[in-house]
Amino acid sequence: MKHLKIAGLCLVAVFAVSMMASATASAKPTWWTCAELTEPVGAFTDSLCTKKGKGKFEWIQLKEKQTTTSSGTLKLTDINGNGKGKAVTLECTGTDAGTVGPEGEDEITKIEATECTVITGECPTPNAKSVHTPWKTELREEVGGEIRDVLKSSGAGTPGWQVTCAGIVKDTCEAEASTGLENKESTGEVTGKFDGKTKKAKCSVGGEESGEVIGTDNVKVTSGEHAFQFRKN
Repeated sequence: MKHLKIAGLCLVAVFAVSMMASATASAKPTWWTCAELTEPVGAFTDSLCTKKGKGKFEWIQLKEKQTTTSSGTLKLTDINGNGKGKAVTLECTGTDAGTVGPEGEDEITKIEATECTVITGECPTPNAKSVHTPWKTELREEVGGEIRDVLKSSGAGTPGWQVTCAGIVKDTCEAEASTGLENKESTGEVTGKFDGKTKKAKCSVGGEESGEVIGTDNVKVTSGEHAFQFRKN
């Protein structure tokens, strides 16, 4: 009987450890912000949480939404953009707005391409704009430990881009893609990297898996000069 009790306790212990490991492995990445405290009990003296010392700033996990803005440069490509096997690529600079919030969830509410130039192919007076905004996005830890921000439909349709040439809609590419992320501790920003690692977009001209977005987007929280970043839990 004593042997059975010990064996039973061992099984319970193994089960408990297994559950803890499972919970740790499945914990979602989350957004954090360098918050200003009412008392100087934090570990940092600056709003970017880069200068260590007893002060009024500390990293805390976001419990409510904060607004963000970003700017960047993206290359939008349809490998069959002219419908005859020739690629069309635009390089566009622009800005966008959105939010980051609890549970690793965020949202892109507005995207504007302020200037586009043609890299390959033909497209007079090029321009691009987002379709089906707002885009819902979610932090996710991939196999191997990489944190990516996954684009999802908000119910308005698949996230994507619409390209116009000479004011005429020429192509629309849609995909629930994802971006790689990098914390920029010196500036308090997070860089989203469209790196082509996810499934290519379906384009109205080029067809299935013909569209690709490459480039970076630098995102910052607009509520003051406080830094923010993503973290594994």
